[in-house]
Amino acid sequence: MVTLSGPEEHLDMLRTNLNEQSNVYISDAWECLFVKHDNHLNLILFSCLCVAVLIMSCDFAFAITLGTLTYRELLRIDRNISKNFRVLQLKLLTAVVAQTLVPALFVVVPYSVCLLLPLFDIFDPGFSSYFSIFMTLFPAWDAIVILFIMRDYRDGL
Repeated sequence: MVTLSGPEEHLDMLRTNLNEQSNVYISDAWECLFVKHDNHLNLILFSCLCVAVLIMSCDFAFAITLGTLTYRELLRIDRNISKNFRVLQLKLLTAVVAQTLVPALFVVVPYSVCLLLPLFDIFDPGFSSYFSIFMTLFPAWDAIVILFIMRDYRDGL
């Protein structure tokens, strides 16, 4: 059992509560973040969590900015490129946006929800089991989205 904070009795308490609430027994390979225990906030772990959320938010803001600027530039220049080239560039931009959104929706959002809900005293072990399914399915959805967007790939199958 891996823990980043807290003594062994916290881990025993976690095992007992999960076993009572959802018939889940954990023995190995679990990471426990005791950000909040007995309504006392662990400031070090809370700051690590805030930094992680800030980094992910900055990454997505940067991606949205670059995507928007690229789209505006493709719409603006019409004399220098052919219509077919612009259509191809817009398809590729759509594919890149889709490849950014799929991991965001299937990995980042569920993982963030699982980490942030306990801070608001909302805990449901069912969330993590559903979200783990989302996380494992995202590579398949990534490929399916690209196949739907890019006609040449679809026709090649």
